[in-house]
Amino acid sequence: GVTGVQTCALPIYIRVFTDSKPVLEYEYLGTIKMHIALTGVYSEVRDYLIKTAKNKYPQCDAVIINRGSADVIKFK
Repeated sequence: GVTGVQTCALPIYIRVFTDSKPVLEYEYLGTIKMHIALTGVYSEVRDYLIKTAKNKYPQCDAVIINRGSADVIKFK
């Protein structure tokens, strides 16, 4: 049998825009910049920017990724 309390951590989804901007209206929350050296592999950079954005701006809906940074936004 199972004892104790089980919890299920639901994944938090975030929209990612790469070198583009969404057409829906949004509020700019801030910018996340790369302060660490990564390999330059897109997935590594993307994952770092998303994780940092969600930690710093938990209410964010999306990130707009540019070279070495990401604008963090919330849709209106």
